[in-house]
Amino acid sequence: MKVSLKIKNLFRKYAVFALLIALLPGILLAEEDTNAPQILTTDLIRKQILKDPEKVVSFVFVDENNITKILINGVSQNFKNSDTVLINKKFVFEAGKNIVEVIVVDQAGNSRKKTFLVGLGEEVDLEKGIVSDEETKKDEKSKKYLLKTSF
Repeated sequence: MKVSLKIKNLFRKYAVFALLIALLPGILLAEEDTNAPQILTTDLIRKQILKDPEKVVSFVFVDENNITKILINGVSQNFKNSDTVLINKKFVFEAGKNIVEVIVVDQAGNSRKKTFLVGLGEEVDLEKGIVSDEETKKDEKSKKYLLKTSF
């Protein structure tokens, strides 16, 4: 009876060990998500002048991870966490220069900010405005955030 008990215990240890060996490569090779979500729209461009103060804009947010936070002009948007999110937003622009700032954050903490400069009226000079996209990525070693800017 002692021999069969020792064999059972040995078999259990072997089974657990074999399971760990099978799962370990996937665990070790899993990479941390450092890609910022994408912000897509065809309704706004970086700099544009409008004649009508009202405009409905569709934004599509895409990421390989769940999107957890979306801010449009500092206002948090309601949505179900997903890897693809569609938001339609109605804007009422004031005469002169208007800024639309969109920020999206994924589950891993990566974020992207896109800024659009919208002029209302024909006499608005948009050349003096600076508009850029910013992408925040996690530094794996120090867990600090690095700011990458692209134009």
